Amino acid sequence: MPGSQGRYVFLSLLPDPGSERAVELIAAALDPDTGSTVVAAPVRGRAFLAARGYVARELNAWWERTVDAADRPVILVMDEQGLESHLEGLDSELVVGVAGEAELARYAPFEHAHAIVTQDPVALARHAIATFTCFRAPEPEPELEPAQEPEPAPQPPPWGRPEQELVEPAPQAAAPEEPEPAAVFMPRLQSRAPARVAPPQPPERQRVGTLPDPFTELSALPPLGTVTDDRRHLELSRASLFSGGSGRAAAPAEGGHRFGIIGRLLARRRAIVIPREIGDLVLGLHPAPLVVVPARKGGVGKTVTAGAVAQVIGYALGDTTGSAAIVDQNIGNPDQWGRLDIPSSAGTVRQLMAALSSGLDLPPTPAWAKTPALAVYPEDRATADAYPPGLVHRFVQHLRERHVFIVVDLPNRLPDYTTAEAAICAAYLELADLVILPTTDDPNALLGVLEYLETPSMRGKLVVVSYIVSTDRQVRRHRVVTDLLDEIRRRVIAIETVPRSEKATLAIVKGMSILDISPRLRDAYIRVAQTAVRALATAGAG
Repeated sequence: MPGSQGRYVFLSLLPDPGSERAVELIAAALDPDTGSTVVAAPVRGRAFLAARGYVARELNAWWERTVDAADRPVILVMDEQGLESHLEGLDSELVVGVAGEAELARYAPFEHAHAIVTQDPVALARHAIATFTCFRAPEPEPELEPAQEPEPAPQPPPWGRPEQELVEPAPQAAAPEEPEPAAVFMPRLQSRAPARVAPPQPPERQRVGTLPDPFTELSALPPLGTVTDDRRHLELSRASLFSGGSGRAAAPAEGGHRFGIIGRLLARRRAIVIPREIGDLVLGLHPAPLVVVPARKGGVGKTVTAGAVAQVIGYALGDTTGSAAIVDQNIGNPDQWGRLDIPSSAGTVRQLMAALSSGLDLPPTPAWAKTPALAVYPEDRATADAYPPGLVHRFVQHLRERHVFIVVDLPNRLPDYTTAEAAICAAYLELADLVILPTTDDPNALLGVLEYLETPSMRGKLVVVSYIVSTDRQVRRHRVVTDLLDEIRRRVIAIETVPRSEKATLAIVKGMSILDISPRLRDAYIRVAQTAVRALATAGAG
């Protein structure tokens, strides 16, 4: 976070009327020399962090008008169901009041969260005053003259202890200290020095079971240079509370300062440009859409297509509070994920399914890709058993509560209930909002697309075809190929072409992003994702 050590903006997401009292209490206690401020947000609670579409843009504009770029945000909020799902990547301090000791554990994984047991906004404000260094110290009690009767204890200032906790001090004795409220951990800002020569570097994002994106294992392009519509991220907005959208992350000079010569070289690489329309449309979709990528036969770029589309959406959401998810359900052969050294702490889909079916504690949070705002759910390679349709439904609902866009990589099977892999396809297709069918110009692959379109599970589904075009003109213009494509075109929303390129294989060999290995491939998969999102938005509006 930029700015001097003691300059904060306290953002109240507390409910009224308690929010008004808490804001007044903090305003009265702030040390004016620190330049810190306090403000109540126009939208309160979890809704502020989860806002999408038009509401999110209005809140971003309000934040820019209200808060200076040099301030360090501190959010004050009361616990709500699902609030913790919006804290991953939050680049600010958070003081949250919970109902009891059991709720403290939900905030334990977040280093920036100060959780205390209270439902009183005023008590929460007092805890913030006692925690941060930008408040005036309470005036000391006057010393008593030896020959005089002790005077009544002075009333504490507004940020002192509650009246019911005051104890009349006896002569020559100090008032007992008030115990600190229960917290997940000691506030880390309490012991910081009042100033430092250079602004502190942002903390590393704390994630459980962090592993590389299956499609960007060794990608040299971090989210520092991500731009949208050729514009850098705003200097400061509500979205900048989340590290993926930080204006600091978009500065090439700062990237060079952090990473030395390597950082400067990386900063010179061409940034990935994603049309702003994609992110805006995704944030306006409710509920979160489920996009599945199946195929009739292998070798048509199914897994690459699923990963590339998910990466495009992740980049498009990089400066928002939303996130996308890529889920491996190719249970028979999760080969892309098997190439990686996945740590044992990384939760798998099978572990999460087991927890959802038995009511046990959920496994560790999903791995997060180098792509901004993209969560990765790998599959267990030890078994290829199918999941019951009802459990798949619960899993998808679990994902929709945590992400705004979900992409699922399915097996190379037609949907039915004859085999485990076919049953997985049928279960997810029943819930899918859109299907992306990849193909090549191999007539067998094109016939496989038509065969897939004729299955009962595909009735009424929105379908986009990702078509890898041959480099041989005679192949792509052959009448058999063109006739099959014309038949497919009559049954789907659109056919988006992708150039056949050895760079797709090179991306896997080098562990690089499919979006970074080739501008032509990047532009093609951006078109696939954009067409899919437009189709979803049109269907939702209709």
